[in-house]
Amino acid sequence: MGQSKLKTSMKYLKWKKLIIENKIILISTLFCIIFWIIESFIDTFLFHSGKHLLNNLFFPPIHEGWMRLPIFGSFIFIGLYSQKIISKRRKAEQKIVDLARFPAENPNPVLRISNNHITYINKIGKELFQIEKNNRIPNFLREMIDKSLDEEKIEEIELELKNQTYSFTITPIANADYINIYGMDITERKKAEILILEENQKLSELNQMRKDLIIRVSHELKTPLNAIYGASQRLFEYLDNNFNTSLNKYVEIINRGGKRLKKLISDIIDASKIDYNQLELKKQKENLVGIIRESIEDLLYLMNERKLFLNVDLPKELYIEIDRLRIEQVISNILSNAIKNTTSGGTINVKILDSNEYTDISIKDTGVGLTKEEKTYLFKRFGKIERYGKSLGVDIEGSGLGLFISKEIVNLHNGDILVKSEGRNKGAEFIIRLYKNHSELNK
Repeated sequence: MGQSKLKTSMKYLKWKKLIIENKIILISTLFCIIFWIIESFIDTFLFHSGKHLLNNLFFPPIHEGWMRLPIFGSFIFIGLYSQKIISKRRKAEQKIVDLARFPAENPNPVLRISNNHITYINKIGKELFQIEKNNRIPNFLREMIDKSLDEEKIEEIELELKNQTYSFTITPIANADYINIYGMDITERKKAEILILEENQKLSELNQMRKDLIIRVSHELKTPLNAIYGASQRLFEYLDNNFNTSLNKYVEIINRGGKRLKKLISDIIDASKIDYNQLELKKQKENLVGIIRESIEDLLYLMNERKLFLNVDLPKELYIEIDRLRIEQVISNILSNAIKNTTSGGTINVKILDSNEYTDISIKDTGVGLTKEEKTYLFKRFGKIERYGKSLGVDIEGSGLGLFISKEIVNLHNGDILVKSEGRNKGAEFIIRLYKNHSELNK
């Protein structure tokens, strides 16, 4: 019996819900029926149609039926359309309610605001804000709520409540007089963010200490090293003039090592200046051809040691606004790399290609070339390409800072360095491109 009553009750509730949800269309249908009955009465008793009432109700004349149908159809159409609008609105309202009505045990506060009053608030919200349903909006939320309503956009606010940090999202609902406020406990996230900021600050300080230490040590090494290198040069010249070949070999080793250390320290100092944005240019009109020829002369001894051929195609002179020392450093770095990476008997070509927009300095070799992967980190700091054990017959000495510094110097000139290579053992071409910025050059 209990189950039978339960089933009957459920059927009753189901029909009741169905009637409530479709009451507009039911009312419209009822109006149609009433209208039909009234029309039948009028036709029978006022107009004396001669037909019985039941005949007028169920079998009206054809012309009378056609007159009634448009009115009947209008009632039905209005009812259906009204029902559709109401159903749509009811679903939207239900969605809002469903979004707002989290379970009471939910750890995050949820509020719904309407007409400056709280129409819904869950348990945790009541505890945090010390307010109840139908209370007015707390003052600390009013400004953000007003802003959200005025601008019709979602606003966010962070609040400290009972030693916890909460993030509140204020969401205005379009075409409704509701505002939903969803809170989230972000205490642990805020602690993590603070910890990350503190660690980043420590790392930044350590990085700064590293940079300062490198600059300080580099400068401290530079002075005594210059003295050692200068003294080894004088000693090398003296022994060469006095034909003491037994000592020449050792002095040459000291001289070469001093030269390498001197260049390494200079590169480290330049790289540190780049980090601090302290690499400044002193630009003026300079003869680019003269700079290239001086760079070649300084490295002729190295070309002769490696038994390389050199082809030079340069105009008599070409003036351009540059920092002479820095561009000479770039040319020397790239030319030195070409020499080191070209095997004995290879060729290096140096030429200038001048146009109205830019001047290209091309340094092309017939050396070991570059793979696609090697090109990707060629200009990175310490992007030295290691070729140990590859038996390519090249010089592997170097810090890996030369091309990085060269790229930065050319960038400061608003220029670029282009690299071309078809792969291993197919040579490489480096192009130093200096833009003229459409200025007239003195030639």
